[in-house]
Amino acid sequence: MQEYFGFAVEVYEGFLNLNATNQVAWSATVAAPLASVLYGVIRLATRKLKHKMTLIKQELEQSDQLSRTRQQRIAQLEKEITERDETIQVLEAMLPSTCLAIAERERKDGNEERAIRVLGQGLEALRADLYACCLELAGYHVSLLPDYGTEALDQAEQLARIANLLQPEANPARELLAEILAIRSEQQHAQGDTIKADTLWIEATDFLSGQAAPIDLADLVMLGDAQKRAGHYRTAEAILNRAQMLAERMLGKMASETLVIRGKHAEAVGLAGRYQDALERFAKLLPLQERVLGAEHSDTLATRNNLAVYTGEAGDTAGARDLLAKLVPLQERVLGAEHSDTLVTRNNLAVYTGEAGDAAGARDLLAKLLLLRERVLGAEHPYTLSTRGNLAVWTGKAGDAAGARDLLAKLLPLRERVLGAEHPDTLSARGNLAAWTGEAGDVAGARDLLAKLLPLRERVLGAEHPDTLSTRGNLAVWTGEAGDAAGARDLLAKLLPLQERVLGAEHPNTLATRGNLAVWTGEAGDAAGARDLLAKLLPLQERVLGAEHSDTLETRNDLTFWSNEAQKSVAPNPKTSVQDDSDADKAPWEIHYSLSIPDSDQGKTDAPV
Repeated sequence: MQEYFGFAVEVYEGFLNLNATNQVAWSATVAAPLASVLYGVIRLATRKLKHKMTLIKQELEQSDQLSRTRQQRIAQLEKEITERDETIQVLEAMLPSTCLAIAERERKDGNEERAIRVLGQGLEALRADLYACCLELAGYHVSLLPDYGTEALDQAEQLARIANLLQPEANPARELLAEILAIRSEQQHAQGDTIKADTLWIEATDFLSGQAAPIDLADLVMLGDAQKRAGHYRTAEAILNRAQMLAERMLGKMASETLVIRGKHAEAVGLAGRYQDALERFAKLLPLQERVLGAEHSDTLATRNNLAVYTGEAGDTAGARDLLAKLVPLQERVLGAEHSDTLVTRNNLAVYTGEAGDAAGARDLLAKLLLLRERVLGAEHPYTLSTRGNLAVWTGKAGDAAGARDLLAKLLPLRERVLGAEHPDTLSARGNLAAWTGEAGDVAGARDLLAKLLPLRERVLGAEHPDTLSTRGNLAVWTGEAGDAAGARDLLAKLLPLQERVLGAEHPNTLATRGNLAVWTGEAGDAAGARDLLAKLLPLQERVLGAEHSDTLETRNDLTFWSNEAQKSVAPNPKTSVQDDSDADKAPWEIHYSLSIPDSDQGKTDAPV
């Protein structure tokens, strides 16, 4: 350090000894590098300072942005809270009691217009829900008509009128009110009061069409046919009944046009579920048509087809098969082998061949018919879809449950698209799919599908339509198969008297329910009770169905089983008789369920499976 200090002193003394010019030159020589270094240091410090200031600025901007975002979010939340509070206040204000209280307060304050506005807002808030409630209740009371008569009809009309006032543009309310008024018109006509009957009918058709009543008989028949194609069978029955009354009055009872309308009305009666009534109507119509039109007229042959179908629907499946077997060659000769009516009868013959006990024969006949119908009518014609549904059902009854399930799973979306989700034939496909889902092994799935289907059928067809009763029977069976034997027994015990009243004590479906009730009585622990019920059932089935019918054989096997169980006091699990929801081209239902597909032009029924 001393050396460095000495060196610095020497340099400084040397600098002082220089003249002024040299001192300046020496200073410039030394200062230039120093200045350069100093400049570099200053620039570096400046850049660092600027960078730091930039970062600080960015942080400030981000902080400002975050602050603004937070403020916006806070404002948005405050707005949402305010809107929710207002909504709650509005909803509270729309309660009928609240609306009335507010309106009363406004009136007391002299604000009549505000009171009316409050009441109007309250009504609008409730309109849709009130409409739905009234419509559902009206339909329910219509279904009670067979048991409660005029009282049920009065309540149904009141509720339907309220629903129509709440939503005048809604078709379901208009159609239901038209149906109720048509029933009233028929009652007045039966009592001889034609003036009141006509007045009620005009009002009914006004609600149904949304315009003036049809101006002539042809319009009325077209309206009835349209309702039938849409699956509104009760409405179609009422309209065609009115058309028949008018035709008899205007044209005479024996006019060919009147006979055609009688056939259409009889078919609608059958489609609405009154099989015995339809059978009697066709039995009376056939000799009249043979005399007026001739034995081989197409309308006469169509009536023979329908007479056969409702012979089967009323319980005589072998008789239906034999009638149809005689009709097919006659239609092939008169109309042609590929005529639509001939194919209808072939379909029905296949169905009743199965219903009479030959499931494999029915399946094979339907497989051949399907190819013909696809070529003649098209793959998506309702009759073609009916044959597909029937083929699926009889494929299952011939032993291939999984195949039936898969065929029906493909058919259902087609029917929903072509016919609509609530058309009776679509509901039949749903019922059949549920039944064969269970037969293929998914018993809980079958039960759940049927539980969803039942309220639909009750609303669309009525609580006592044979298809609805079939769904109830199937739901009971699959409830038992899913593990609730006592529940199945109780459901079947409630169903049996209904079927006895609606179908008759010896109808095949009623007998099937008796068999199922016996089985689930045993499954619920009463083997002796099951044995006794089956012992009473077997001779009935042997007489009605035949000793070799599949249902009779099943009952005979079950009787043996439960007789043994009663001796052992043990209760296992025999096979119950599940009623398929047969399709829309057959004639039986769920065990034979289904719904017939009507021929829109000539009133022929394509029997459903």
